[in-house]
Amino acid sequence: MTLGPSDRLLRALGRALLPRPWLAPRLAGAPLRNDRGDTLDPSIQAMLKLQGVAGPALGDPSPEAARQDMRRGCALASAPARPVTTRDGTVTGPRGPLAVRRYEPAGLDLPHLVYFHGGGWAVGDLDTVDPFCRRLALDAELVVISVDYALAPEHPFPAAVRDAHAAVEAIEAEVGGRVGVGGDSAGGHLAALVAQEREVAWQLLIYPATDLRRLTASHQTLSRGFMLEKEAIDRYLDWLGADPEDPEASPALRPAPATPAVVATAGFDPLRDEGEDYVRALQQAGAEVVDLRFPSLVHGFVHLDGLAPRADEAVRQITDAARHVARTRDTV
Repeated sequence: MTLGPSDRLLRALGRALLPRPWLAPRLAGAPLRNDRGDTLDPSIQAMLKLQGVAGPALGDPSPEAARQDMRRGCALASAPARPVTTRDGTVTGPRGPLAVRRYEPAGLDLPHLVYFHGGGWAVGDLDTVDPFCRRLALDAELVVISVDYALAPEHPFPAAVRDAHAAVEAIEAEVGGRVGVGGDSAGGHLAALVAQEREVAWQLLIYPATDLRRLTASHQTLSRGFMLEKEAIDRYLDWLGADPEDPEASPALRPAPATPAVVATAGFDPLRDEGEDYVRALQQAGAEVVDLRFPSLVHGFVHLDGLAPRADEAVRQITDAARHVARTRDTV
């Protein structure tokens, strides 16, 4: 997304001021704590307090307006995009050509990761996740294939799941072996479902939605004020049109696979508890899991690495873990 002059100024001020350890706590005010006693990162608290820094709250009643909000928020808060070779193209999907973007760092025989962006199955696109995919490809030393899957409400459940399977199948045929799957939030949900149904090399699940029933405590205690609001989740699930009790829609209601995984969760995220529950399910299934917990962060932190040093450090830990797991599990 191309930002206007006022937004470019706002982004420059945010990058210059919010990461400063002496200033952020002053802007943030009294520390906020979650139900576990964890303290919210001051840079993120200051960002949330200063209205407009991260854009309007996700979940605008209009799908297109919500998509615009997501594009603006990611453009404002993500770190500058890093240079890496990219190629836009298509793979065969169930409804015709499926757009993908490939990130190809220099190097031979790098592991492949098929990645699904977040955004409540209704917002987000190849551009909103572009800065993170660039960093993931470079720092984790992966060929990342980002998938522009079908969005709700125009394409309700299970359209995105079918696109996800088709993309993985096409990339596996292309590279001649198994690949990894990954995603953040709704994209983590898609990756988890794919890993349950096909033998992938490994999985990267970043604050994934794994139980659409929303029965955990974190959905109650963190429902408002921490980036992802209850009203937005309600709207996204309504747009998705899936039955939360359907095992085909909620990974938590199906047997977890023994597929190696990197799972990242955030302490101030309504999806925190279901992500941690899924870690335990994976471990009980025999999977080797790198369980990354970031107590001071919020949902969506991979898009906040341009404003919050702790989010930047969390992304570094995720890419380090992804590099290790992909290298030990690569079958291409």
